[in-house]
Amino acid sequence: MRIELNLTLRCNAKCPNCNRCCDLYPERTDDVSFSQFADMVREVRATPSEVTRIKVVGGEPLLHPDFESVCDALSGLVAGGYVGKVKIDTNGILEVLPRYRKPHISFSGTKPKKKVHLPYLWSPTDLKLPIKPCSQPRFCGLSLDNIGWLPCSPAIMIVRAFRLKHLYKYEMPTETWGLDEICKHCIHAAPAAWRKEHERALCDITEEEKTPSPSWKEGLERYKSVYCG
Repeated sequence: MRIELNLTLRCNAKCPNCNRCCDLYPERTDDVSFSQFADMVREVRATPSEVTRIKVVGGEPLLHPDFESVCDALSGLVAGGYVGKVKIDTNGILEVLPRYRKPHISFSGTKPKKKVHLPYLWSPTDLKLPIKPCSQPRFCGLSLDNIGWLPCSPAIMIVRAFRLKHLYKYEMPTETWGLDEICKHCIHAAPAAWRKEHERALCDITEEEKTPSPSWKEGLERYKSVYCG
């Protein structure tokens, strides 16, 4: 079992085509509360099999107001044998302060200018592409954000934009679910050859590739009216 902890949607970068849309909605926070995080820790401790990895992502996780306390607790999970390893995925803009460097925790990530992006705001359904669930739920793991659990992290914006909040679970799941509804709006479910053809460095992304496909455009307008006032 693997977990991606989407600790916050605060971000200090505006990467085009961010699949959490941090570039479009920089005013959001969507922090996982420390009490919600503590519930996750209890669930991990109660899980019969070891969680092989927890990856802490965002946004930029270093911006979370309780980041140091989160690191302390995650370090304890590894020390106690409940988790194999913990990785913090940062964009490298902020300096990782010495107090954040805890035993059993590593920091990794790619600076924005070196990232490669897909047109995340293009729906395979709009493009009439065949849809095949990708390896994200298996490789990256279950996703926890400030609302609850999802089968993968790219689903965070999909469930908000496409009225799929019924897919959230509020206790840690043990298997995937809901991919038939999520994948039709996720570019990761497009054919591998198509995705390879459309990978771009940030400096090469075209205006067309930044422009949402019709269903995503409608979904983002709905998201803005519901979640951003």
